[in-house]
Amino acid sequence: IGDARPVITNIDDAENHRLTLELLRGTIPSILSGDEIRALSASGRLQVVGAIPYSWMGVALTVREARIGTLVVQNYVRPVDYTSADLEILRAVA
Repeated sequence: IGDARPVITNIDDAENHRLTLELLRGTIPSILSGDEIRALSASGRLQVVGAIPYSWMGVALTVREARIGTLVVQNYVRPVDYTSADLEILRAVA
């Protein structure tokens, strides 16, 4: 559904509250509904770039206890939430 923009150039920027960075920082749950994303955005805890999905799920990619990135799945088609079983599959892949 398009490019992920803008590119994150400084992951230590405390003013940057993009969803991916907050996942890496451990400040948000690994599974969010579109309504939860909107609420976090409205409260200022999250900066949304682009369309908000019906549901979102992500895990940090970790090598030798260092977080090096994320693996994220977003559902833009149907209003169905991801489950803890889905999250376990994503963790196994990561």
